[in-house]
Amino acid sequence: MKIDWLFNFKIVNLLIDFVESDDPDWKGYLYTVLISVVSVLVTLLQAATFYRQVLEKSMVSAFYIYEIIVEIRRLVHHLAPHPHGPHVSHLQKVAAAVKHRTKDHDRSSGTL
Repeated sequence: MKIDWLFNFKIVNLLIDFVESDDPDWKGYLYTVLISVVSVLVTLLQAATFYRQVLEKSMVSAFYIYEIIVEIRRLVHHLAPHPHGPHVSHLQKVAAAVKHRTKDHDRSSGTL
C-alpha cells in the first residue's frame, strides 16, 4: 500500500525534526506510537482485503464445482440405461401408433 508508506514517511520526518529540536518529550512518544498505530492499521486493512479476496475466490470456485457436479449428474443420468428398456418419448409413441394404424388401415382397404 502506498498510503502507509506516505504516512510513515511523514511521521518519520516529524520524528527527525523532533530529535533536532527542543520540543517536549511527549511529542517523540506520540510520533513513535503513531508509527506503530499506522503500521498495525495498515496490516489489519491488508488482512481484511486478503480475506475478502480469498472468500470471493472460494465462492467462485464453489459455484464452478457445483456446476461441474450438476453437469456430470446430467450426463450420467442421460447415459444410464433406463430400467424399463430404452427411453421412448411420448411423441415417439404417438408417431409409432399412428404409423401402425395407417398400416392396418391400408391392409384392410387392400392397398399397400
